Amino acid sequence: MGYYANPVLAYQLQLLIENSDLNQKVSQTLGLEATESLFETAMQIEEDLAVMHNGKLEAICFCFPSGWTPGRELKADLSKLHQPVADNDLLLKSSEKLSQHMNKQTIRRWVWNVTTVPGLSNHPSEERPLLNDFENLYFRLETQISTPLDESSSLFLVKVDVIPLRDVWDEIIDSAHASAEPGLLFWDTAR
Repeated sequence: MGYYANPVLAYQLQLLIENSDLNQKVSQTLGLEATESLFETAMQIEEDLAVMHNGKLEAICFCFPSGWTPGRELKADLSKLHQPVADNDLLLKSSEKLSQHMNKQTIRRWVWNVTTVPGLSNHPSEERPLLNDFENLYFRLETQISTPLDESSSLFLVKVDVIPLRDVWDEIIDSAHASAEPGLLFWDTAR
């Protein structure tokens, strides 16, 4: 089953590496039949996808970016890609090692934020409704998976979910309490 993507938001970039069978490796890794282009491969799956090669972004097809324009980041390394991320010091320092690790082992992580944008795309061109009450806030969750394609390349997949914040608020607060330091819990209950 394929997924429709708005052509304005679907960024297909030509593969700029000599490795002409990279799309075939992506298709094989995803268990799909090979296609003519990375864009065609990306349209067969729900997730956005990117390909890193030798530590640099070589190809990307993101329909639902989170506050950035994917097409402008071609050839960027992980430290440049993560420059705008909040509290990024540790991430920037470990970018080179992380890039090497992505070619060796599958990594899964979750990134979340709170937004006023109710749709899946948080592209800079999207209209951002004003924050006027709690009912207009949304919990945006990205499930990010990186998996090796070969010793110098990795596939990066992102699945986006956007949920009204009110629907998950109690779960978020319960999880925060469950994982909080004892002193923080004492302060919260003592107030």
